Amino acid sequence: VEMSTQALQRAALHDARDRAAARASQLESITSDLAGAISRQAVARVVVDHLLPGVGAQKGSLFLFDETSQVLRALAIMGYPEEYAAELETIPLDRPSGPTEAFLQARPLVIDGFADFQERWPRLAETVPPEEFPETSVMLPLIVDGKPIGTIGISYDTKHLLTDDEMRHLTIMAGICAQALGRADAFESSEVARQRLRAVDQISDAALSQLSLEDLLHELPGRIAVALECEAVRIFLLDEDGGTLVVRGHH
Repeated sequence: VEMSTQALQRAALHDARDRAAARASQLESITSDLAGAISRQAVARVVVDHLLPGVGAQKGSLFLFDETSQVLRALAIMGYPEEYAAELETIPLDRPSGPTEAFLQARPLVIDGFADFQERWPRLAETVPPEEFPETSVMLPLIVDGKPIGTIGISYDTKHLLTDDEMRHLTIMAGICAQALGRADAFESSEVARQRLRAVDQISDAALSQLSLEDLLHELPGRIAVALECEAVRIFLLDEDGGTLVVRGHH
């Protein structure tokens, strides 16, 4: 009996080591994939194509917080029917749900099947087909510099026991994903800034070229509109008497 117990303990230890090695390899692979993602959509593709299947999930979601509109906007939704996925495109922050709760509380949230979901959010449950609801879901906040920027949802169609080790693994995954989204956002913002600088350079080129005044007034408003991302531009100059401003260029 003692030998059998020792054999079982060795087998359990061996299995634990194998799982730890597999998770470490998965983290390395996902980190490498996300390192090359320079846009939010590229990050979303890695999540759908690699991260979610890699942890055995059949369904999942990725949301980013839109501070201006105070909503969570879906970057990716995987495994849900199209009509239900369409309803998840935007979730107001004041609407009780798994993603908003995980975001606002900045902590993981586990939903144990439809009955648990229905008990937490009875009104929302009325809009969800029970047969499409996963048996186990975990919502994880995406946190950058101590501030939540969105959430990632990982769901399983069959009952899935989330051990402490697995929750730590998923939390680390979410952290890597959050950092990738932060880098992508910074890159996209810098790219917008570079485009605006190029537009300003074009304005300068036009202003400093040998254009006549009339040609300059015709050319500048359109370039200014592009640089400032506005719909209308007017250039006013004093009339010949110097007493009235008149429109001389417009877009």
